[in-house]
Amino acid sequence: MSCEQNRKSAWLPSELRWLSKQIRPLLHLHVASFLCITAGSLLALLTPLVLKWMIDQVLPQKKLGLLLLAVGLIFLSYQGKTVLTSLGNYLMLSAAQQMGLTLRMNLLRHLDTLSADYYEDTPVGTVMYPFKEPIDEVSYFGSDLLPAIVRTLVTTGFTIATMFMLSPALTLAILPLVSTFLIARQHFRRRLTVDSDLVQADRASWSEFLEEHLSSVIPIQLLGQQKRQERRAFQRLARSVRSQQRLFKSGVWFTMGSSLAVVLSMCAVVGYGGVKVLAGTLSIGSLVAFYSFIIQLFEPLSGAAELYARTQKTFGSIRQVQAAFALTPRIVKIAIPIRLSQEHPAQIDFVEVEFGYARQKNMIHIPSLRIVPGERIAIVGENGAGKSTIAKLITRIYDVDAVSIVIGG
Repeated sequence: MSCEQNRKSAWLPSELRWLSKQIRPLLHLHVASFLCITAGSLLALLTPLVLKWMIDQVLPQKKLGLLLLAVGLIFLSYQGKTVLTSLGNYLMLSAAQQMGLTLRMNLLRHLDTLSADYYEDTPVGTVMYPFKEPIDEVSYFGSDLLPAIVRTLVTTGFTIATMFMLSPALTLAILPLVSTFLIARQHFRRRLTVDSDLVQADRASWSEFLEEHLSSVIPIQLLGQQKRQERRAFQRLARSVRSQQRLFKSGVWFTMGSSLAVVLSMCAVVGYGGVKVLAGTLSIGSLVAFYSFIIQLFEPLSGAAELYARTQKTFGSIRQVQAAFALTPRIVKIAIPIRLSQEHPAQIDFVEVEFGYARQKNMIHIPSLRIVPGERIAIVGENGAGKSTIAKLITRIYDVDAVSIVIGG
């Protein structure tokens, strides 16, 4: 990527930049979905204009033909929006399913490259968690995130432009109220981010506990530890419930703050618009159309409250998936490996080898050991002495802590 492209994308959150890379292979489906849904949203703008025309001209002239045309246009507006939106949602679903499949396969391939120490030290539930809710959240909502943001901006822009053509004064009167939504968004932004990350962490903790518990049910029963495990399960579930409640409360306060702009705008339109109708400077049809446009203007803005809350949740899921992809193997393979000959087996030399696990330091110390081709040796010892570990060191599942193992020189 060039420096200019880096500067252009620097203002985007890192999560959106990562998401855009995942969307790129399925861009044709996303573009088609975006065009369908946006066209449906714009088609809905036809209804208020038809109502204005019908109230101001068709009904006073008492022309049945024009009335039937107006009814047909309203039908086209609503039904066209439904058809186009449904088609767009289907295309988005197809893209989301393909994206989820690709992410899961890529993550599985990546985890297959990690070293054994990662799986020794990491509970299975923690390893599995990104495959579940985070990828579902990223693929289904994340695939519609960018189109939804652009669609909201486009619909809002066209609606404001149409309102301004109807009545510049009324439009200028309600535009400052949009700041209420922006203030609420800024105020709750950090809180929503923190709460979303906490929800993800608590879900991962519960998934990890459940995986360990179900894989150890018989030992738990033998030791009579059911009550202890139930208490631990309740603590994790209760913590998860509390974090979700905090996230929900933040979203509710955010929604209430943004909805204040809707209520104030409707009151301003009805009051100020009514005065202009009484003064004869605004037609009744224009007032009805303007009121309808207010609802359509704040529909995406009100939905943006939920969109923003879901965005923060999706960003939390993206960070979970990114963290899984950011894991690197401890055992680094060389670029050009040396291939040993099958016809001439190589001898194996242990030279002052020392090794220990993270939880068991200084487990193995072998000053010198040579295994020549064709030789069979027996390694004996009690459980945990390191017999299988030596085999893992020879196959380089683990790296030695000191000096080296030499194969074929």
